[in-house]
Amino acid sequence: MPNETLSAARESDQGLIDTLIAMKGQELQIVTRSLVYLNEVYRRKLDLKIGQNSLYSFVEKVLGYETDMAYLRIRAAEVLRFAPKFEEYLREGRISMSALKQAQVAFRAEDIRLKNEGEDSLTLTEKTVVLNQLLGTSTRKAARILAERFSLLDKEKDRERVRPISGGRFVLQIVLTEEEYDNLQRLKEMTAHTNPEGRNGVVIGRAIRQTLKNEEAKRKQNGTEPKRDAKAPKKPAEPPVESPGGQAKTQQNEALVFGAQRNTRRQISLKKKREVYSRAADQCQYVSPEGVRCQSRYGTQIEHSLPIAFGGTNELDNLEILCRAHNGYRAWAVGLQPPSSVQGRFSDLPPSN
Repeated sequence: MPNETLSAARESDQGLIDTLIAMKGQELQIVTRSLVYLNEVYRRKLDLKIGQNSLYSFVEKVLGYETDMAYLRIRAAEVLRFAPKFEEYLREGRISMSALKQAQVAFRAEDIRLKNEGEDSLTLTEKTVVLNQLLGTSTRKAARILAERFSLLDKEKDRERVRPISGGRFVLQIVLTEEEYDNLQRLKEMTAHTNPEGRNGVVIGRAIRQTLKNEEAKRKQNGTEPKRDAKAPKKPAEPPVESPGGQAKTQQNEALVFGAQRNTRRQISLKKKREVYSRAADQCQYVSPEGVRCQSRYGTQIEHSLPIAFGGTNELDNLEILCRAHNGYRAWAVGLQPPSSVQGRFSDLPPSN
């Protein structure tokens, strides 16, 4: 028998219970500490520095958590960033990591709703009031409190889900409008000779393949379609590590710098664009100091390895493609203003070197 099994077998009844209670306390300490450390990774942008394109990617690929567990930790950690006193409550067992996750999911959904209606996002005070209501509650009761506060029951019906099953397949739950549903039924009728069982997955799969084919044709026409068998590029030139004076630039200077970059980018020829994307195989070219290349292919765009503000040019050797996250990280690391889509994470100054 394994040593732990032998040890447990030798425990008295009360000793077994006492040991489990002690372990629970230790587990709470470890969980809380792990979330604090995860937030420090986020603060340092360490996930981006080592070649991951998000904190989620870091937790899943570097730490090795399964999808659900990664999502749980990231959302719970987000709460501790704006409500640090709940770190103590989590450590004491007064609130669970699951309740923190549920609360953050609800906050994010409510903020989206408010934004769409032209209203201000939830305030810190409003969020704290809700979080205090979750203290000492079970996961199920916490879900009911949040559902009543934010009318989440209707939203839950509209939630899209993806669940992996055997054979490399997935169960997909989606929400369609009446028009979209009618179109789906019409497609099933038109393709019944090749899909006699009328399976929705077959019709949707074909639609996905046709859309992908159309989009790839557009990209090829625009000079942004890569050759999939292209060799991985060498590590791109790193930008200067020193931030200019270690000071934040004025808005006027930032506008001039990025105005110059945008003007110069428009002058990149179609031939060069094709070469850059072909060389990169449509994959972000950020490479960490340890030589790990970012795997993201999402929202890639052509950028300058050495920014125009620091004397960079449109020569091929100075052109690369970056994902949105690493485009922001590169700009932040050299003291420039990142794109507006990622500025929330890069509101601080880069570390001085």
